[in-house]
Amino acid sequence: MVGQLSDRVLLVDDEPLIRKLISGRLVAAGYVVRVAVDGLDAIGELRAGLPDLIISDINMPRMSGIELLEVVRKRFPQIPVIVISALSADDIPEEVTADAYYHKNGFGFEQLLQTISALTRKPPPRPAPPEGDHKPVQARWDDEGHYVVECPDCMRRTMVPRSPRFTRGAHGFATCPLCPGQEALSPQTIYSDWNGNGSWQVRVTPHVPPLYQIEGDAKRRAEGIYDRMCAVGAHEVVVESPDHDTALSRLSDKDVAHVVRAYVSRITDLKKDSRFRYVTVFRNQGTLAGQDLEHPHSQIAAIPFLPRRVAYELRTYQHYFKLKERCILCDISTQEVADQVRTVAWDGQFVAFCPFASREPYETWILPVGHYSSFEEDLVTWDRQLHFARFLKSILRRLEAVTPAYHLVLHTTPNVSASFDRQGLWKTLADDFHWHFEVLPASQPKSTAYSVEETYYNSLRPELAAEELRNAYFV
Repeated sequence: MVGQLSDRVLLVDDEPLIRKLISGRLVAAGYVVRVAVDGLDAIGELRAGLPDLIISDINMPRMSGIELLEVVRKRFPQIPVIVISALSADDIPEEVTADAYYHKNGFGFEQLLQTISALTRKPPPRPAPPEGDHKPVQARWDDEGHYVVECPDCMRRTMVPRSPRFTRGAHGFATCPLCPGQEALSPQTIYSDWNGNGSWQVRVTPHVPPLYQIEGDAKRRAEGIYDRMCAVGAHEVVVESPDHDTALSRLSDKDVAHVVRAYVSRITDLKKDSRFRYVTVFRNQGTLAGQDLEHPHSQIAAIPFLPRRVAYELRTYQHYFKLKERCILCDISTQEVADQVRTVAWDGQFVAFCPFASREPYETWILPVGHYSSFEEDLVTWDRQLHFARFLKSILRRLEAVTPAYHLVLHTTPNVSASFDRQGLWKTLADDFHWHFEVLPASQPKSTAYSVEETYYNSLRPELAAEELRNAYFV
């Protein structure tokens, strides 16, 4: 049984092995497969693009298959649904209105493929959904640690308690190495900012395990036509708050400003080391974005080479400056604010917009309105840090209203004092480069099918994405 090129399947299951086994067989049969780890992630997938069929588990964290099916039946009744669950047929609740049911321990792949083929060729007839615009599904954390999902058109307000990976003790998550009182479980503190109550507000510690080792030299050397070097560098964790349950966007403006101050301090310090050619900040939020520690945190990496995308960006900005004697991001931001079709938010100091050729739905860039090449040299005063913290919070909340998982990456100037830098390479860097954050929502995992390198397929025009983010409801 071979699927057609148009047959897209959304697989929803919280068990990695089940996702891997089923998705592998479906891809081999010719289907295009996207996966989600639970109902909330599946809602994000539905927003990114509708599949031809959904395969879902029932018992999942955050949002169950029952809740997901309620959304699908009311918003997208034309999509067939197959349930694969460990529950017996007699234990399946009456509200599960699936088109087919298989027990996890008792189904054959050939039979499953035949059912998928039949349902995608001739979906069961159902009434069309009501006409009219639908309000977007909202998902956020409330002040009591519940994940709140609201869709006014199709589902009730659902409050799902967080399922912690750690066991709570008398003083919070006792085994979380990033929580207050558990500093002995993580390496030494590199940086701390105290809150005046006898405790740290922001703490920076080496990542365990680190991607790079701080000791030694890069020892760059040729191996035929290839280059080889040691994995020397710094890999640090910025613990953004003592609170295990509060995301960066939910902190106060002042607390986020303390996080920004930590970024500035650590980048400035790491750039004093001539072994490190590039230093950046990145933040992975959510399972789909690869968040590796549950406690809200950012990461800082200092490395002895320029990442390929950064090197391309530096060359492009430098070439534009040679042609026009202007900064390309200054020109872009000026045009975006004037057009106001891809802008998400702007004020006198900062602007956020969805790029003209966005790589992902809701991709957003955040940058200063005035020209500043280096992040750490721009945000040096408390007032500037506080203003940026307030602006960053507003953008992250807008994004989280439509897609809870994302990558946040800082693009700033390379370390011009690096020992192996060629002389004269960065003569116009202060004029041609413009620091910025790039936010890439993680609406779906990487496809197992082949795609052309550095070619992106975006199902949502940036003009529409920006409009939705401008109008996003957040509190």
